[in-house]
Amino acid sequence: MVVNTAAIGLSPGDNAILESPQYSNPDSSDHCASFWFNMYGNDMGALNVFANIDSKGFTTADFTASG
Repeated sequence: MVVNTAAIGLSPGDNAILESPQYSNPDSSDHCASFWFNMYGNDMGALNVFANIDSKGFTTADFTASG
């Protein structure tokens, strides 16, 4: 999947949310996600990745990058 936020008309300060279906693995309590991103150019802002484990809510970013 490719998400090009510049192509969907976002303005500075706007947020884009990409949400996956719920994933469950009854054989393990370990969770892993992987992704690629680029933040080339001026005024890229920040990328914050949150995980909602067991529906406890999003409290702290698990990964943050800024460009």
